Amino acid sequence: QQHGLELAGRLHGLDDAAIAELSAIPSLNAAATLIAGHRGLLAEGTRRGVRATRARGPVGPHVIGVANAYDELVSEVGSARTGRTDAIARLRRDPATFRSDVLRALATIVHEHRDEGRRRRAVDAARLARGAA
Repeated sequence: QQHGLELAGRLHGLDDAAIAELSAIPSLNAAATLIAGHRGLLAEGTRRGVRATRARGPVGPHVIGVANAYDELVSEVGSARTGRTDAIARLRRDPATFRSDVLRALATIVHEHRDEGRRRRAVDAARLARGAA
């Protein structure tokens, strides 16, 4: 199950035609199902426009959604970089209504690791090469 989740996380950006092709391959069907669930979760949140009272669905699509949304928030994708604590708070308010157990797990991992800032490599001077790698 972990392999399927990791693969789905890497492939979540594929278009619908590519996801349909993945579904036809038995060894990739689980990843395609997770990606479809992730997209459904986001579409439902967009349609609704506000948080639901309770998160629904299996954990896999929520893991992909939370990881992707967090990555976009903290790595300046589409807007200014958001701090780690603020990113977690924004995910808790997201209309996609992510599962609280998934959000707690992400928050635990995020707060266990020191924020290294925005440098690309540890050997870079502080004034060089800032941004997501």
